Amino acid sequence: MKRVLLVLLVALIAIPTFQSCKKGADDPAISLKSRKARLVGEWDLSKGTLTKNNNGTLSTETYTETAISYSGGGSVNYTEKMEIVKDGTFKHTIVQNGANEIDEGQWYFMDGNKDKKIKDKEAVAFTITKITYTPAGGNTVIGTYVGVAPDFVWRLDELKSKEIIVIYDESSNQGGATSSTTGTMTYTKK
Repeated sequence: MKRVLLVLLVALIAIPTFQSCKKGADDPAISLKSRKARLVGEWDLSKGTLTKNNNGTLSTETYTETAISYSGGGSVNYTEKMEIVKDGTFKHTIVQNGANEIDEGQWYFMDGNKDKKIKDKEAVAFTITKITYTPAGGNTVIGTYVGVAPDFVWRLDELKSKEIIVIYDESSNQGGATSSTTGTMTYTKK
């Protein structure tokens, strides 16, 4: 009987500890790895769908491992890779129709925001410090940047050891022109 009570006591203490690792809506209920340990690694875009609304004009982009298809017709070759390093650096590579862009910089987990209903470490900010762009058949151009604001943010719906699902829900209104992007992108670990 004492052994059963001891096991129940340990379970009551341990379960909330494991649950604190769950930030995204679809994160695993229990993980023995920290969020940082699950995020670090080399990731390939495997699929995704983004719906864009520019002043009432809707369009959809569907992503696979090798292409983007557009709702208005047509598709282009496309691959995307993200290397997230434990030291807080990243390398994001996009190849589209023979053009190659490599973004490098710093990443960090963002603090929570009650107004936007974001928990601590539910979003990851990426600040680009260097872009290397090579157009198809063209000359490479390198740009370096200094900034304090993130250049893009991943809001993590699911962060597993082998899969990340990023939620897009962005909107802007500039000079009366409204635009929004919604959807999800799924990345798998190499």
